[in-house]
Amino acid sequence: MADSATVSATGGRPSAGRSLGAVFSHPKAGLLSVWGLLILYSALTQDRFLTEANITNILRSNASLFLLAVGATYALISGGVDLSVGSILALSGVALSQFIGTMPVGVAILLTLGLATLMGAANGVLIGPLGLSPFVVTLGALAAYRGFALIWVDGRTTTVTDDFLVDLGDGKWGSVPVPAVIMVIGLIVCAYLLRFTYFGRDVYAVGGNEQAATLAGIRVGPVRVGVYAISGLFAGVAAVLLVGRLASASPTVAQGWELTAIAAILLGGTTLVGGVGGVGGTAIGVLFLATIDNSLTLAGVSSFWQNVVTGGVLIAALGFDRLRLQFAVRRAASEMTEEEEGETQ
Repeated sequence: MADSATVSATGGRPSAGRSLGAVFSHPKAGLLSVWGLLILYSALTQDRFLTEANITNILRSNASLFLLAVGATYALISGGVDLSVGSILALSGVALSQFIGTMPVGVAILLTLGLATLMGAANGVLIGPLGLSPFVVTLGALAAYRGFALIWVDGRTTTVTDDFLVDLGDGKWGSVPVPAVIMVIGLIVCAYLLRFTYFGRDVYAVGGNEQAATLAGIRVGPVRVGVYAISGLFAGVAAVLLVGRLASASPTVAQGWELTAIAAILLGGTTLVGGVGGVGGTAIGVLFLATIDNSLTLAGVSSFWQNVVTGGVLIAALGFDRLRLQFAVRRAASEMTEEEEGETQ
């Protein structure tokens, strides 16, 4: 089910090697250590890094990516992938910019979130009940939703000046940025659904072993529809915040964000094989990538090289994830062998 399900803890006296193995096989220990070192290095080399203005800027500028990645985590835990979240965000933002001039802002936001949820659910219907490949479906959706966004506004950027919407994306409640509050609420909701509801348990079960989940009576199709609907909904929330922060909506926004989101998800301990991971790790992964991006920006590194670094981090995450899984399997097998030997003595 959760991370701990991959590596079973057994009895016996702990050794130094076993303790080191437990640390290595834990999906978040390495990331937190590297993130801490990165923060320390950035604070020592950049005077502006730990200022309130810079921290606020990090939270505001990464709130949409944060929510996008948290929602997309569901797809990977269920054994799939959602490559269309960036395009859903773009089309949702365009839709919001068109709705907002013709109806109250609250209704426009609700309609936008409904549209984003429907786009995600449509992916889920093709993947779940119809049994198509998640990679192929969401890759096609990536192109189709982006195309609809370009067609709708003829490729143009639309200015949005609604005060309430701008406050959502760029305002403060007291000294706390509004996007940061929405990030925390979104994270808590996603974590609660995964940890404390039957739906969340079904998502882990389907991702861990779809055939076993079916034999256990879990309706795999509806679970997959729900997973991709949640992914779409959070892409819609991300769109609302992004339109508010930029005070505009562009059909070309968020290109490549799906890859950055997947990098953050993998960095946070969720694997491509499904059944393992959580949104807490994804949150740490997003903040880790945001720290790298901010540190490089403060150091004057060009955005081109920032893309190179992000790509390198993604490859490193995939390599580390594979290495960690292999190590966890070997460690579990070794502990089972020790148990069997202990029972025969």
